[in-house]
Amino acid sequence: MRENTERILRWFVGLSLILGSFALLAGAILQASTASDLVADLEVAVGVLVFAFLVMYERSEAWPPRWPWYVPAALPVILLMVGVVWAQAANTGHLFLSGFAPFVAFLTGLGILARRPWSWPVAFASVTGFGPTILLFAPLSPEAVYGALALFVLDAIFLLALVQKFFEPSPR
Repeated sequence: MRENTERILRWFVGLSLILGSFALLAGAILQASTASDLVADLEVAVGVLVFAFLVMYERSEAWPPRWPWYVPAALPVILLMVGVVWAQAANTGHLFLSGFAPFVAFLTGLGILARRPWSWPVAFASVTGFGPTILLFAPLSPEAVYGALALFVLDAIFLLALVQKFFEPSPR
């Protein structure tokens, strides 16, 4: 794939995740105004801080030692999976999911733009699994659901086209 094409696809996916994070955050703020839970808020804060820490130090030469790309990829994927199941069982899980998902989308969008290997599996899981699942919970019009689905499909296709670029060795 030519470098220009790769850059356009990365920017499309990265920006769609970042803009989607703002839409998710707006929904979370609306939901929080009607039902807030200190425990869910603290769990979101801890999840976001740990995820941000893992992302910041993924390529660092300082402490902690550099770890493989799948370490920062595993945390948000696992927490989002737990959040989806938890949302079915309790309102606190729904609050956690709606609070944590925007931060995952935002940091993952930045990771896609920076071509960080950890961001590819998180983005792919987000657009093929978590995003469509969240559409089940969100009170959206059919047009908004179809538009989001079309965006998820485009993002998934573009991510599949980019997979080799994210995992080929990068020059140091």
